[in-house]
Amino acid sequence: MRTISKLIAMGVVGTLLLGVPAGCVVRGRGSVVYYVEEDDQPPPPKVVHVEPRTGWVWIEGYWFREKRKKWTWVEGRWELAQGNAVYVQGRWVRDGQRWRWNPGYWDRQQMREERKDAREEAKEQRKEERQEAKEAAKEERQEVKEERKEVKEEAKEERQEAKEERKEAKEEAKEERQEAKKDGEEDEYDKDGKKKDKKKKGKGGK
Repeated sequence: MRTISKLIAMGVVGTLLLGVPAGCVVRGRGSVVYYVEEDDQPPPPKVVHVEPRTGWVWIEGYWFREKRKKWTWVEGRWELAQGNAVYVQGRWVRDGQRWRWNPGYWDRQQMREERKDAREEAKEQRKEERQEAKEAAKEERQEVKEERKEVKEEAKEERQEAKEERKEAKEEAKEERQEAKKDGEEDEYDKDGKKKDKKKKGKGGK
């Protein structure tokens, strides 16, 4: 009981010294939730560009203000990545009439959600790719169908043209036969309109 009371007393004293509401865990500068008054709005964060490093995570810098002191910029740093968690950057947020610092932390749940989202995105991507392949195959079949239809129409037109040509040739042959027949009939009559005698004479002129 004495140990518990001592720990509680230490926690209360630490809270009072740092100006942190009761219940906050003190782990060092910027690693604990704490508040500043409304007129102590933190300055805009500095923009720092860094090159990605495999296996490492960049922890962004932030503004820190100790009680009754000026704002101090804490530089960012690299930390080893945790394969089963994603790092959530710390940030200042408005909380009623005050500003609250939410420290950064490693979030395994968010990592699981991101992996789930990645799987869902990959699933949707595969679905879209299958749909696109299906549409492409459908368009290809439609093109083949159209080409076959065009070939069929061309063949039909060629047969129709050949049929017309045969018909025209038949008509021309018929006209020629009629003309030849007419010419033959005309040869059977003399200039006086009398039919010529086509009987052959016998031997000796009889």
